[in-house]
Amino acid sequence: MADYENARGRDQYGQPIPPAPGDTDKDRIAQLKAAALGQNPNMKFIISLGWGHNDFSLGASNPEQFAASVAQIVDENGLDGFDIDYESDYITTQAFQDVSRALRTALDSLSQDQHSKCYGKKLYLIITPNSASLDAGTINTYYDYVQMQSYDYVHDAYCDPNDFLTAGVTRSKLLFGRDIENGDTLTCTRYGGVGNVADFVRNNGLGGIMGWRVNSSSQMQSNFAEVIALGNAFGTR
Repeated sequence: MADYENARGRDQYGQPIPPAPGDTDKDRIAQLKAAALGQNPNMKFIISLGWGHNDFSLGASNPEQFAASVAQIVDENGLDGFDIDYESDYITTQAFQDVSRALRTALDSLSQDQHSKCYGKKLYLIITPNSASLDAGTINTYYDYVQMQSYDYVHDAYCDPNDFLTAGVTRSKLLFGRDIENGDTLTCTRYGGVGNVADFVRNNGLGGIMGWRVNSSSQMQSNFAEVIALGNAFGTR
C-alpha cells in the first residue's frame, strides 16, 4: 500500500523521529497548496512515489490494493494526480501493464465520484523514468506524461530522449527533463547534439519541459535564472 514517508530523520537510538504536531506530511501538503495557490490559482499538485525501495514493483504485486491506496492519498489531500519516480525498480512488462491499468482506473473512478474532493477534476498519471526501458504501449494507453530524466549532470543516468521516440512513446506525452539542481540549462550537452532544448521540444512535437528541482532557497537563489528560462521557454501552462 502507498503511504506517507514522514521522513524526519532518526533519533540517537536509530529510531524514526515522528513528525511534530502540525508537521505531518498531510500538514505540509496543505501548507504547500495554500502558499502556491496564493501565487497561482491554476497550480496543479501531483504526489510522487519515491525511488530506491522498489516501491513500484512491490505495489505491482497487488495492483488493485496499491491503486486504491494511491487514490485515497490523492483524494484526502485534494490533489491532481500521481507520479512514479522510476529509477531502480525491476518490473515485468505484464506487471507494469497491470499496475498501470489499476492506477488509471482508480484515478478515473475518483474523478467521477461525487463524494470525492477530486470530483470533476482531470487526474493525471505520470511516470518519471531514467531510461526508456518501459513498455511504450502501456505508457501510451494509461499515462498522461513521461517526465524523462534527460539530464546532463555526470552522476545522472544516461537517459536519451531519442530512445523514447524510437520506442514509440507518444511524442506529446514526453517532457524533456532538466536537472537545474545540478546546473542543467536550456542547452543540452548530451544525447547526440540535442543543443537547444526548447527547439528540440518544438521540432519533435514533445509536450514540454520538466525541471528538477526548486524546493529550497539555495537552489532557487543559485539557479533562479534557469527556473525563469524554463518557464519562459513555452509560457505558463
